[in-house]
Amino acid sequence: MADRDPDRIEQEIEGELEALARNIDAIADRVSPGNVVQRTGDRVREELHQVAATVGSIVTPGDREGAPLTDEQRKRALIIGGAVLVGVTLLVLRARRSGKRK
Repeated sequence: MADRDPDRIEQEIEGELEALARNIDAIADRVSPGNVVQRTGDRVREELHQVAATVGSIVTPGDREGAPLTDEQRKRALIIGGAVLVGVTLLVLRARRSGKRK
């Protein structure tokens, strides 16, 4: 190690420090509460769009002969879906209320 140039060693250390600083900045950006909320919201919105598309294809089929469900099955699916939506909404509201009390 004694045969290495001190200026070269200093340049390598500075390069490593810059790389470390970039990595720390990237980690801080990744775990930032605002960014975490944004990514989570984006994922939830995407999931909701997929659910809406699936429900939409069940509720409004293209033609009667190619319909995946009968009218009775479609009504039941809508009722069940509505009940699930109401239940999930109530759970979310309840969780928010209990979180605010603490």
